[in-house]
Amino acid sequence: MNERRDFDTYVVKLAEDLRDSAIIFSASGKMSELDNNGLPKKLKPLEKTECHSRVKRRSISVITGVQTNALPPAKNLTNDQVTYLYDGMALLLSARSFCVNLPPKLPVKQKYSLLRDKWDDKYEFPADTRIYLEFCDCDPASCPFPHKCCSCKDFNGFVDYFDDTTIIF
Repeated sequence: MNERRDFDTYVVKLAEDLRDSAIIFSASGKMSELDNNGLPKKLKPLEKTECHSRVKRRSISVITGVQTNALPPAKNLTNDQVTYLYDGMALLLSARSFCVNLPPKLPVKQKYSLLRDKWDDKYEFPADTRIYLEFCDCDPASCPFPHKCCSCKDFNGFVDYFDDTTIIF
């Protein structure tokens, strides 16, 4: 038995499953387990706020159906494997209405690791809503990305301006 070949086969199968799930979710148009199509007309204006208040927080692993332990750590993967898996994860998340906000210049191994680390984080998952996965809070001092990859340094003066300004209404 060749362990490397078995692991390569596992990674390829996992990436294909991620992509297949993305296609299924995209084709179904189902964004959430909450379906408000049956609400009476009088309640339609409340649909967004009421729906939002009843939504349970769920982890990405539960929302996507892919357990975190199924995703190998980046250190165990080749660059090709990481790229293949990251692309599958990104497609699946997009199909489930997640927007992943990572710098385009960030190395794919770091993108994969950051995304995998968020896989067990819990999010509200209301109908017809996009969920934005943010990794940087635009504070260069706490930025998780290499300086050359992130643009938060460009906003530093802008953020400082608002931190020091009092707005009175």
